[in-house]
Amino acid sequence: MQSMSSLHFTEARTKSEVDAVQRYRYDVLVGELEIPLLSDPRVRRDVSSFDNLASSHLVVVHRGDELVATARLALPNPEVAAACGARFGFELEYEFALERLTSFSCGLAEIARLAVRRDRKGPGVVSKLYEGLYAFSRSLGVTHWIGAVDCQTSRRVEASTMHRWLGARNLVSSEFAIVARETVERVSSHSSQPAPRMPFPSEPVVNQQGVEPTLATTITHFVTALNARAIGEPARHPGFPGRFVLPMLVSLDALPKATLARFDQSSIAPPVPVQRAC
Repeated sequence: MQSMSSLHFTEARTKSEVDAVQRYRYDVLVGELEIPLLSDPRVRRDVSSFDNLASSHLVVVHRGDELVATARLALPNPEVAAACGARFGFELEYEFALERLTSFSCGLAEIARLAVRRDRKGPGVVSKLYEGLYAFSRSLGVTHWIGAVDCQTSRRVEASTMHRWLGARNLVSSEFAIVARETVERVSSHSSQPAPRMPFPSEPVVNQQGVEPTLATTITHFVTALNARAIGEPARHPGFPGRFVLPMLVSLDALPKATLARFDQSSIAPPVPVQRAC
């Protein structure tokens, strides 16, 4: 068995490397999370046009030669933004209007398509993925991450309850309060069934032991590991039918010390000034 020190991050650049990332994401999203993707299931890939943009970086973590985690780091893309009538040209802008985030200028990047198989999850693998995202971000002048975090439910009432709980714990930022866009329901033959949901109460309650039920696993992890804050109410994800997501923001300067302590600082260059056009 290889040690955790064999974990390393890099960027998928070649066609075969991108193909491996899309195959891996499909295995996680469809095979494990049972999310019906709006793509041809026969291809068995999570195919996204955003993967092919020069402004996107597919960060991957390997243990030896085995791919064990991946996420996409997307910088603002003026061409896509102009075509969509959006501010940044992020995939997230299909779901949410981000005009209120203009103060970030070029320092904002989108984290999307984060995928780690259950049997590969662990503090070492996830931390190495965050380290890779952080290292690439610092070298590119990124100061903040934004992303749509999976609520792990297909019911609006449950997703809204999670948002209220975050608010009660001072984990919702009212500075931006971005709003969901009106989206057109896209129907396909392989997305007729609602996405499975995690058990979650419709109202926050306290059990007999006086302990509140926990938030969805992914939201709890983002809040704890990255000091993330919700910046809007939940909305349906247009690419994952029936799945609700919450927009969340992370300041790289405010990452918890415990998270930074897990990073190999020798792999992280000092932050550089932004020199790209947005």
